[in-house]
Amino acid sequence: MSVGSYRIVDSVAVGGMGIVLLADHFHKVVGMIPGAYLSDWRLGLAKSKLLQGHSVQAIALDVGYGSASALSRVFSSRFGMAPTEWRRSAQGNASAAG
Repeated sequence: MSVGSYRIVDSVAVGGMGIVLLADHFHKVVGMIPGAYLSDWRLGLAKSKLLQGHSVQAIALDVGYGSASALSRVFSSRFGMAPTEWRRSAQGNASAAG
């Protein structure tokens, strides 16, 4: 599944409401603003794909970042480590638990 071309304004067109009203309603229902939700969703997809062995470049393009460095920057900011470092850590934890 590729989410690279999705934009929040696409929801406005589908929902038939203004962006401010959409953001307010979304925040009330979900508990976070649409941009933060979309970022979390993309990073969750990235983590799953990392565990499946996909390259950071392929993941970045698939989940909506323009480059591996853009994904790495956001990923590191959110999780405190680079995507490849996170993959090694997650795989190591799974091996130790298994």
